[in-house]
Amino acid sequence: MKKYLAISIFSLTVFCNTVNAQSNVLEIEKEDEKDYLAAEDLFDDGKYSQAIPFYQKLEKKYPNKSYLNYKIGICYLYRIVDIDKSVEKLEAAYKKDKELEDITFYLGKAYLLNSKFDDSKVMMKKFLIDPIDSKKTPVAERIIQNCDNAKTMLNDTIPAGIQNLGDPINTPNSEYVPVISADESVLIYTYLGERSKGGLQNNKHKPDPEGDYYEDIFISFKVGSHWLDAESIGDNINSTGNDAPIALSPDGQKLFIFKSTLKDKGDIYMSKLDGNTWSVPVSLNSNINTNMWEGSVTLSSDERTLYFASERKGGFGGRDLYRSLLQSDGTWGKSENLGPTINTPYNEDAPFIHPDGKSFYFSSEGHNSIGGYDIFKTKLGEDGIWSKPKNLGLPLNTPGDDKYYVISADGLTGYYSSGKVGGFGQQDIYTVTPGVFDEKPVLALIKGVVFMDDQPGKANIIVSNADNGDVAGNFSSNSSTGKYLLALPPGKNYKVAFEIEGSKSHIEYVNIKSLDRFVETIQDFHLYSENFTQEKIANADSTNVLDSRVKEEVKKIQMREILAQQKDSVYRNILKNNGYEQKKDVGFFIVLCDLKNNEKLLSSYETDSVKIVTSEIANGGTRYSAGPFNTIMEAEMFKNNLYHKDSICAKNSKININDKGEFKDIQQYYNKYYNDTNKVIVADNPNKQVDNNKDLTTALKNIADKPIEGLSVKLEIGAYKNEKEFKLDKLSEFGKIEKKKYDDGITRFTIGPFKTVAEAEALREKVLAKYPEAKDIFTMVFSLEKPSYPRTTPCDSMPFFDYVAYFDGKDLNDPFVYDGLVQRAGNYCHGDLIFKVQIGAYRHPENYKYPNLKEFGSAEIKEYPDGITRFTMREFKTLGEAEVFRQEVIKKGTFDAWITAIYKGQRMILTDLIKVNFYNQKVN
Repeated sequence: MKKYLAISIFSLTVFCNTVNAQSNVLEIEKEDEKDYLAAEDLFDDGKYSQAIPFYQKLEKKYPNKSYLNYKIGICYLYRIVDIDKSVEKLEAAYKKDKELEDITFYLGKAYLLNSKFDDSKVMMKKFLIDPIDSKKTPVAERIIQNCDNAKTMLNDTIPAGIQNLGDPINTPNSEYVPVISADESVLIYTYLGERSKGGLQNNKHKPDPEGDYYEDIFISFKVGSHWLDAESIGDNINSTGNDAPIALSPDGQKLFIFKSTLKDKGDIYMSKLDGNTWSVPVSLNSNINTNMWEGSVTLSSDERTLYFASERKGGFGGRDLYRSLLQSDGTWGKSENLGPTINTPYNEDAPFIHPDGKSFYFSSEGHNSIGGYDIFKTKLGEDGIWSKPKNLGLPLNTPGDDKYYVISADGLTGYYSSGKVGGFGQQDIYTVTPGVFDEKPVLALIKGVVFMDDQPGKANIIVSNADNGDVAGNFSSNSSTGKYLLALPPGKNYKVAFEIEGSKSHIEYVNIKSLDRFVETIQDFHLYSENFTQEKIANADSTNVLDSRVKEEVKKIQMREILAQQKDSVYRNILKNNGYEQKKDVGFFIVLCDLKNNEKLLSSYETDSVKIVTSEIANGGTRYSAGPFNTIMEAEMFKNNLYHKDSICAKNSKININDKGEFKDIQQYYNKYYNDTNKVIVADNPNKQVDNNKDLTTALKNIADKPIEGLSVKLEIGAYKNEKEFKLDKLSEFGKIEKKKYDDGITRFTIGPFKTVAEAEALREKVLAKYPEAKDIFTMVFSLEKPSYPRTTPCDSMPFFDYVAYFDGKDLNDPFVYDGLVQRAGNYCHGDLIFKVQIGAYRHPENYKYPNLKEFGSAEIKEYPDGITRFTMREFKTLGEAEVFRQEVIKKGTFDAWITAIYKGQRMILTDLIKVNFYNQKVN
């Protein structure tokens, strides 16, 4: 039943909506009427944050009033930093007055936004029994589905390494919707606060101390690993109204902006960088902008495809994603809906196409969203068809709105904005390390400076397919700095022409048909006019340097992977052989990441035995260490558990050893184990920046004849989009030729694997000696850390972990060892593996009874070949789920319950699983 409010003022009663004789009465004094009316007006206008202080002022004077709790609770729903308080207020209101208008709906929404999914479903189902506002019915139904989706994903939570970008970007004001250049050298975002142009204004953009700030666009540049102080992007773009960036071209030269006026609901504009100045934004043509809302956009790396969001009619939902192709005259062509694979009956928004041209990220209220907008990923196949969108999961996605996700070309850092509790302001910009939930992109990022007569110059850069002449993109270097950036997807042999009027064109070829990883190359080019000195012209850059530079960088990356794997192999052997070794006056510590101003997170690391130790360091900062641990295994297990709580902190943490008062790192303390490999671990030396190929080549030679665990070595003898182009079948005399098509659409032909790099190189020399035409074959080294395997969801993605090194031969009856195993492996699963809880095992089972466990159902009874009959209960996909149930069984008095596993119908105990390394595809 709908409730109405009447205000009773002592000696004066004012009734609002008095048609209901049973109306809820809020008695206030006349002097408070102004505050009440101000709060209600702001609330009705949707200005919830501004309404809160007025309601709170009334609440202070009139505590425990259900109506005030109700209104404040609703306001908190729209202020993310206070979202946790919404439950408290709305629960208090509901407890006193269950007839408040749609109280079950608002409380259900509050539960959802606070991840109380079961409670949310209960409230939404109550609301649907007799909804007052029928417009909320489909929303309530969708929230119930959100709750179901979220519960499915709870066991699939991935440590995503989310970190506040911090000072100087984030402030007590609002920063949101970040866009970046492909190489992360430029960050542009929306700012709302005291630095906004025009200051506080009314809705007519006139100065008003009671008014609002309006959005401006700010820009920052990265120097090393630090962002410089952000500045206004300039008066050509920022106005006294709202100005917001929505996309940046990969080379950072074109900025797309959202603007709305009284004549339209919002359009997309574009500004170009001319030297150091951004041009006045120009509206895109009518194929993009309509009289409906268009407000999000992204540009492909070849700048020939524009993806955008629009509310135009004819779509699948309220807001759909579209694309438009660049026409020969430089205008955008007729728009095309991306179709039902991506678009749903709900809203889609915030598209981002990665520079690889295939990985497409967007936000959607549909699909399997867990509430509001979630971030999804799809890939464009060689056939032009989008793959089924994948929800990027928890914790990146939340029950609230998660939008405007962009990711660097190398795939190592994502950026997005959020109003998380504990941030700097209302909205902050965050980074995320997506490596644990997202595959790495494959492309060549080429950048540098173009010089004309030894001065930075503006060059036209024409990229084409060297095999057929098709133009793959037209770009330019910056007129002031000469900087250029090209993002080239694999699978083609590119021709790159640098042209400046008055000089001879400079031509480069980059053959990356078989590229299988991200590679970044920096290369400057010098062009000269005819009037310049002949000496300079004679010394102008030679052609084909780009192709060799790219191949050099690929080789460096491969070598670094080998070196890192070698060092990791040494460390794993230390854990295996010395993991539980204890010595007097030796303590192990985890040096934590910078935890300044994060006391809550800091305290969460402490236990009865593990304390946080602080110490001053040379630069005046503070070092935070957790410990001491008696063994390196204890320290490593703590670090691994930390990874699931805070992966960024775990990644940046390291183990130090207090050796009789002297602090040492692992390599110093275990020096004798590293002696044989010190010469080859140059890539990981923090005091040496390895940039030259000579050091790495020498290092590779030192370990070329050593097999390295976790790496495979093959000879690649061909890579083609059309496998029929392969003409080297005769090389089968040197070994079986394996043919495999990869995700990038390239079919690769290889011989191998070999145990060592030396073996592969020796065969390569034999092949070339007999068949010189096979000059392009090369030794390929790749990691086995991410094997593919059949799986079912929900499961965590499976990072590489050597369970043998950590747990083989260890006593699982030791609580520390067993807990470490469960914490490390608890959320991983394998499609052919299930876990059961064994409650009894007997040679004469007829007398075994288990009345204390009847509430859990009947046990499965099975006699095995060893003559033992085993009683097991329930099946689980993960060890962690089985352990939760085992504890329930123990609580009921069956103290000898333990977990057994079934792999393809065969019973295995946990020690068996450890020996075959659990889920790392060694189970066979």
